[in-house]
Amino acid sequence: MTQFAKIAFTESVKKVQSVMGTRQAMQRLADHPQERDSLTDEQMEFIHNMTSAYIASASSDGMPYIQHRGGEAGFIRVVNANTLMMSDLPGNGQYITQGNLSENPRAMMFFMDYTNRRRLKVWGEAFVSYDANLKTMMNGPGDTEPYPVIVFRVKAWDENCPKHIPQMFDKRVIDALESRIHDLELGMMSMSEAG
Repeated sequence: MTQFAKIAFTESVKKVQSVMGTRQAMQRLADHPQERDSLTDEQMEFIHNMTSAYIASASSDGMPYIQHRGGEAGFIRVVNANTLMMSDLPGNGQYITQGNLSENPRAMMFFMDYTNRRRLKVWGEAFVSYDANLKTMMNGPGDTEPYPVIVFRVKAWDENCPKHIPQMFDKRVIDALESRIHDLELGMMSMSEAG
């Protein structure tokens, strides 16, 4: 059984799969020879290029919390196939993720590429490091002070079908396309004036 199935397919999940008629298909997925406990090179590149991600944590009594994080590509540092890091930049000052991770290390990261209709779900454990050297290393351009770092250890991953992912485009993609269209229109106008 894959590491992904061990983590995601609890007994209660298997019961629901049986009721919904997907248990056999999910067992084939669980029996797949790919262990899914380390990220592939292609997944590491995918994460490195992300400008947006979600991290889920839960309190010690199991109350879940999901936090969005964003930044320039590379804001999530891919250390290796089993370790991701990101600065925990200040937001509204609630620090729910940091508090949750201090009492319950289980976490999940969710990466969604709406343009290419692709998602990557990563289960693991995380902690917040206040180590001065690590904080300084993770500083981004323009950071005036080092921030705590969330260190995420990969335990399992899954990618699944794009069926219900709406296709949306990043403003940078739209701006580039509009600029290209503008250049082409100017080129066509100059050709018609010359001809």
